[in-house]
Amino acid sequence: MSSIDIIDKIIELLTNQEEHTEAEIKEKLDIEEEKLRKILNFLKKYKFISYLGNGRIKISPEIKSLFLEEH
Repeated sequence: MSSIDIIDKIIELLTNQEEHTEAEIKEKLDIEEEKLRKILNFLKKYKFISYLGNGRIKISPEIKSLFLEEH
């Protein structure tokens, strides 16, 4: 699976209005931990996602609304 496919799947997963851990995302998408971490760092850097204080990940409100408008 390409990195862009993984990004798409992560965004889709996070638009379900719930918070997720890296472990949950890794398990659901069946990808290597190192690759997942690099992609999550990229998404965080460009404010697609944010890490919450409890170690969970949530999609940014702007990206969520943009993604939901498309569907």
